[in-house]
Amino acid sequence: MNVKAYKKIFLLSIILISLGIFLYYYTYPLDTCEDISKKILKGQNSSLRIITLNIHHGKGEASFFMLPFSSRKSVMDRLSRIAALIKEEQPDIIVFQEVDNASIFSGNTDHLQILQNLTGYTYSYYGNHASIAGGLLSGSSGIGILSKYPFTNAESFAFPTSFPTPTKGYISVSVNVQQNNFSIISPHLTWIDFLHGGTKHKQIMRIAQQGVDTDLIILGDFNQEWNTGNALQFLVENMSLKAFEPESNELFTYRRPCERVDWILISSDLTFTQYYHIHNKESDHAAVVADIKIKP
Repeated sequence: MNVKAYKKIFLLSIILISLGIFLYYYTYPLDTCEDISKKILKGQNSSLRIITLNIHHGKGEASFFMLPFSSRKSVMDRLSRIAALIKEEQPDIIVFQEVDNASIFSGNTDHLQILQNLTGYTYSYYGNHASIAGGLLSGSSGIGILSKYPFTNAESFAFPTSFPTPTKGYISVSVNVQQNNFSIISPHLTWIDFLHGGTKHKQIMRIAQQGVDTDLIILGDFNQEWNTGNALQFLVENMSLKAFEPESNELFTYRRPCERVDWILISSDLTFTQYYHIHNKESDHAAVVADIKIKP
């Protein structure tokens, strides 16, 4: 057997293994996770409320492979319930991952525009990180943000291509809240990458190179739990950030299986006054809510 044949077999093996892992991961049954976050710091006052939520492409708790195409009605129903959650919690700023624009995959709905219309937020920004250009199948997915405060700067960055995970990235915005300047970064890190090694560390390094001279908030889907020496811990240590009870084994944001992969990280001189998760059927991720005491 010649070298070319071996290469084809190797490539086919990688594709089949990737597909097997992807199918297993996205059809994994939802676990029952006992999350105690609502019992923590609940009821205290603060100045700034922020939320991060991976909306799972508007597909609710369903496996990604179970609903490759979604009806407009089903997506609109889920987005309406997400909007109701937002209006109940009243965040100043909320970021979403896995936000799609209008396409056959999203039920021909522009997720961020619809959420903005339903909630009444004045300011929004969308970062496109994964696109398909193919006529009827054209579409994009990325990260969106809604805010009560105007952005003084807004940028979007796509990470290098990964496989089999679709391309991810992050957005970075600057806002002024009650005379306090904040840099807000929302990433969605790659879950797995067979093309490159150390992908999450490289993505974290890219974020760490983002120059900021104000208080910093990083919130989003890191696809990673808190473990010694991993990319998440590296980011916290090297950017002088802090996480809320990072070593707790009673906090979960994902149920396929039970993991804490969605985080809100803040500058070390800021203070959490509330921190909790909201589990619902509108996504396979929980919404992470944090109230932050800011300087007077």
